[in-house]
Amino acid sequence: MTLTFLGHVELAAGDVSLAQALLSESVMIFRAIANLLYLPWAVEGLVGVAASKEEWERAARLCGARKGLSETLGLLVLSAYPAGYARTLQNVREALGEERFAEAYAIGERLSVEEMFAEVLAAM
Repeated sequence: MTLTFLGHVELAAGDVSLAQALLSESVMIFRAIANLLYLPWAVEGLVGVAASKEEWERAARLCGARKGLSETLGLLVLSAYPAGYARTLQNVREALGEERFAEAYAIGERLSVEEMFAEVLAAM
């Protein structure tokens, strides 16, 4: 969790590369120990990383993956930084348009856990 929240802090501070490294490492650890409980917060941070890099489709897929993972876990996983995440989602929606956003989001939402790991770790 520490790596995840440090990743969020670095993202907020503008160090996208360090944020990506910290968040990706936390994802790998969560995967290695088979702990999905905290993974949505790491994925949320990676949405911000993708948006910061203007990787809009990827950001939308990761948004969907975060939601799908929360549903798989059967939990309502609140945002780590609600105002920041809402702003990021708005930016992604504006960049893609509502239709393209919805399509990419739906793709992410349907990913299996293993497919989601592949999506999350693809940009490392």
